Amino acid sequence: LDLVGDYTSEIIEDLPDQYVLALKGRDLTLSYAKIKIWVRKNDFQPLKQEYFTLTDQLIKSTFYQDIKDFNGLKRPSKMVMQNALYPKQKTILEIKEFKTGVKNPAKKFRRSNLGR
Repeated sequence: LDLVGDYTSEIIEDLPDQYVLALKGRDLTLSYAKIKIWVRKNDFQPLKQEYFTLTDQLIKSTFYQDIKDFNGLKRPSKMVMQNALYPKQKTILEIKEFKTGVKNPAKKFRRSNLGR
């Protein structure tokens, strides 16, 4: 998902402690036609993302939690992805270690390797 290259963005709400951005896909081949992102103003950390179809149907939401300092880089250490079409389905990703500049082979991210 290339939010910068594949989407145009604008601030649609300026709340006291956060911005709400609307992203629109540059072409119809993208998985998500629109994305809405809530970002904290004080450090620009993501709080929540919602993913929509061309007809504005909510597909899923991601909630960013537990912001931690990973060697000087502050990032959410927990992401909860909630399926809007099947509300009982969710995925939780917990980050225990975060390194930059590491080359990971694509095969490492196959479904069969997750959880290892």
